Amino acid sequence: MANTKLRKRVQELEREVALLKAIAAKQQLIKAPDQQGPTGTWLDSVWGAFNDAPKEFKEAMRLGREYREAQRRKPTKKRNVRTRHRSV
Repeated sequence: MANTKLRKRVQELEREVALLKAIAAKQQLIKAPDQQGPTGTWLDSVWGAFNDAPKEFKEAMRLGREYREAQRRKPTKKRNVRTRHRSV
């Protein structure tokens, strides 16, 4: 009895997933494998985005560098610790 309930639930879920995939494909949220470029990577969609905008490219590179540098740990100050020896 539990087995039939489980099968029925799995069938319902499979129908819902198929419906969601169809909606996503229609809204182009996901691409079918045949719709992807030769490599099908995210890089294909952004390659050449700054072709005609060298100033904007330099600005984007500068901002990226600033962000990466801000993420680095700041060097800590080295304390000059002198040991004092007592003569006994």
